[in-house]
Amino acid sequence: MGAEAPESSDLPESEDAPLTQEKPEKEPTEADLTAADTVLLYCIDTDTVLREKNADGKVFPATAVKLMTALLAYEQIADLKAEITVTSQMLKGVSGSFYGFSAGDTVTGEDLIKLLLLRKSNDAALILAHTAAGSVEAFVASMNEKAKELGMTDTFFVNPTGLHDNAMTTTAKDLLKLSMAFYSCNQLHEWSGAGYLSFPGMGGKTIYNNNYFLSRYYNGTGEDYLYSDVVDGLINGGTAQSGDVLLTSATYKGLHYIAIVLGGKKVNELPACYTITKQLIQKDTQNFHYLKVLRNAEVVCELPVKFGDGVDYAAVFAKETLEYYLPKSLNLDQIEKKVELSTRSLIAPVHEGDRVGKISVYLNGTLLGETDLVVQSNITRSGAEYRITQAAKFLQSEKFLKIASVVVLVGVVYVLAHSLYLGQKKKRYQNYQRNQRNQRNKK
Repeated sequence: MGAEAPESSDLPESEDAPLTQEKPEKEPTEADLTAADTVLLYCIDTDTVLREKNADGKVFPATAVKLMTALLAYEQIADLKAEITVTSQMLKGVSGSFYGFSAGDTVTGEDLIKLLLLRKSNDAALILAHTAAGSVEAFVASMNEKAKELGMTDTFFVNPTGLHDNAMTTTAKDLLKLSMAFYSCNQLHEWSGAGYLSFPGMGGKTIYNNNYFLSRYYNGTGEDYLYSDVVDGLINGGTAQSGDVLLTSATYKGLHYIAIVLGGKKVNELPACYTITKQLIQKDTQNFHYLKVLRNAEVVCELPVKFGDGVDYAAVFAKETLEYYLPKSLNLDQIEKKVELSTRSLIAPVHEGDRVGKISVYLNGTLLGETDLVVQSNITRSGAEYRITQAAKFLQSEKFLKIASVVVLVGVVYVLAHSLYLGQKKKRYQNYQRNQRNQRNKK
């Protein structure tokens, strides 16, 4: 085996445990992003990007690749507690950071994933790839398939370790999607955020996390980077070509964040990625707050009401309050509300909660959200006005006009028939009178 971390007894637990005594928090300074090529700060709870720099730019992922390796190994290895016998084929080409396995060693998949996340061991990555897929090539193919599944459209994987290859690139936005998938797996996220873990199957060793935020053991800089009361996981590392890579999950003042710093530089021979990340978490989160852009008690408009009992108009309200995590510096003129009504008027009776349309809220043309528009109160019907209106409506209806037309036609026919009858009756009487006169003259 290669160099190992000491037993836990070699380092007092208090040295590596989260700080329990609260210190007065200094006013945080604005993050200086000049010492990093790419930065992205994202609030998980509100689905909000708080700050970004070159988030779409192509970069070398380096150690961030191991998040995908751990995720796939966790999904594909059926029994993570089963022992794996290491072979020389599994260790072929191992370089960079490695734990020091030899052919014939036995180890569980669970311990390999822990080593991968805490020590970033490349030999652990290769053994996991062979165990999960049969070969590194097959495993890399599944990595790229998983990337497509996660919507990582600008990412291409070449190996499971993160060792530099000019063809292997990604973006901060893609790494955010990978980070969220990893974060959603509670066990992986918990392991990645541990200051140290014990390995009973490896002789009871204790392995310390080389993330400066989570453990002091590997921090030889003399700086107090420990931030384990806020930082709770993900990964760190880097290569000469990628610069420092730090992907951090944190819980700060009740909200959950992902911070991604890529292409980190050294400032005064110290890694700037940790300072930048801490400043992002402490300062940039203060620049945002929850803002109610629409309240459900707010009258949006009024609609005319027909046959309302003493009421001519109904107030229309938003069904829900719309609240979003937005910059404190936001100009409210940038927020636009669009009302879409499904009717121009209402007919009583009207019931509380009746839907009459929807309202959408936009920020600089981008939809923030929408909710239904509803009537807030009951409106009863005026009986007399309704009957009068219904009668007037009936008199103007097509049915009434047809009936009236039939009545008029019948009347006309009757008048004509009666006139014809009277004419014929008169003619018969005249003929009778004429015959009577003729008979009298013959006598």
